[in-house]
Amino acid sequence: MVQTSRARAVLAEQLFSLFAPMAQEKALEVLDVECTGDAIRVTLDDPRGPLDSALLDELTPVISAALDGVAEVDAAYPRSYLLEVSTPGIERLLRTRAHFQRFVGSKVAVKLKAGIDGERRLHGRIYAVDDDGVEVELDSGGKRSVTFDEVERARTVFEWPAQPKKSLGAKGSAKK
Repeated sequence: MVQTSRARAVLAEQLFSLFAPMAQEKALEVLDVECTGDAIRVTLDDPRGPLDSALLDELTPVISAALDGVAEVDAAYPRSYLLEVSTPGIERLLRTRAHFQRFVGSKVAVKLKAGIDGERRLHGRIYAVDDDGVEVELDSGGKRSVTFDEVERARTVFEWPAQPKKSLGAKGSAKK
């Protein structure tokens, strides 16, 4: 059976709902579930700080066993698939109001859904978050408010810390 991108998105949401309570039992949260042609990727996060890799190792077989009981997974992946359970890394996907709130002041890239007036891609810093949406201070100047319903995808953007310039010493100095 060939899976369309919409069917994969529906399966991903179903799996997200399945995994969320499992993660909450360990004080973790599911950031994302992605179903591709040959893989299911589950991204977990610990809101308190870096995710302990031992906890990730403990949850992977639990998630794998849970997938065994889902008929839609068997239909979407009749042969085999790769299960990848990981942490978000440096750049984090923002899905919920709490995610946006946690990263107020951080640099972000936001893609808006088709049909939204104005630019679809926003780059800047999260300025404010309320119950309805987020206000982004744009790199290009000004601010833009969008509702959570208008956001297709959002993530933090890692910024390399500024490095001091290395001095090469005095110009024109030569050994005698």
